Amino acid sequence: MRMLATTAVLASLIWGASAEAQLRIKDPYSTSDRLDIGRITVLDEFSSKLNIGKLEEPRFATSLGAGKLVAAYAGTSILTGAITHAVFDKPTGMVLGVVGGRLVFTGTLPDGAIKVLVTDARGGVLEGRQIVAIDSATSTPICLKQTPISQVPGHQTKMAFSILVDRSGSMMDVMDDVRKAVRNLLGLLPDNALCEVIGFNHRWEQLGPGSRQPCRADRFDFDKLNADGGTDIYSPLSAVYETYRKSAFDGWQRGVFVITDGQLGDDLVNAEQRRRALAVLKEKAFTTVFWHGNNAGAAKHFVGLADAYLASGGDLKALLSASLGLVGEQYRGQVVLTRTACPVPKS
Repeated sequence: MRMLATTAVLASLIWGASAEAQLRIKDPYSTSDRLDIGRITVLDEFSSKLNIGKLEEPRFATSLGAGKLVAAYAGTSILTGAITHAVFDKPTGMVLGVVGGRLVFTGTLPDGAIKVLVTDARGGVLEGRQIVAIDSATSTPICLKQTPISQVPGHQTKMAFSILVDRSGSMMDVMDDVRKAVRNLLGLLPDNALCEVIGFNHRWEQLGPGSRQPCRADRFDFDKLNADGGTDIYSPLSAVYETYRKSAFDGWQRGVFVITDGQLGDDLVNAEQRRRALAVLKEKAFTTVFWHGNNAGAAKHFVGLADAYLASGGDLKALLSASLGLVGEQYRGQVVLTRTACPVPKS
């Protein structure tokens, strides 16, 4: 995996915030479509609680411990260490466990294969961790093959990303840093995914030669990101959400990134009504909002839309790249689990 920075650097940038200052993220299993914006704080560092899987159906029930897995693999040489997290996947009837880390369900492929992410407690991607499984009814071991998401054909993985960049006049002083961060993000997203980059002020336009292109920076015209004009975030979001609602994107993993200072212009009429309408459109388009600046009232514009707010009043260059990098690494760090024959015991 191409890493944005070393683990130590990411930890210092993203996970150093005190418990009192941590950014609250919407509970993935909450029945409410509202996020308590009163608890959102402008930070110089980011919360670690990013989880790209939290919009998927809560298929994993964590009430099942590791005991069944350990018992099922006792006397074999398959299990290489202690189970640190065990989960139950009801549709397949499997209990899955990971050696070192935590399992996050992120979706399925058309053939029913499971996509998962293995993370540490802070959301950082862990590679090369052993994942084992058993049949929950019989406790029979089920051996799994792990394939990195980047090695699975794109027509099977079905991942699409939309990056919306505020280029209004109030973003003028930070546009160079924003361009660099978006280029870095494109380099971290899976090679077999499709991306679009949209620049918006009081109007919006695609930066690529069409709608979605391979996730490579050289496919997009970043010279179009010149800061001027007012701010209308809802029009491009509406276009993106409407597209992702189409049947052509059924079964796709859909990620939306918004980079803005949240200073919506006076010309944006009916903002509250438009926000509520967008909250209905959004469905499972996982939306990450990076909010730069000290506009404390900006968060209200994203209630019901943002699944993660990343807020900063500090070093934009370092924090934007690090935070978007973490999300990009989560998408790229997914693995696909398929059943395979278990090793034959040695006589």
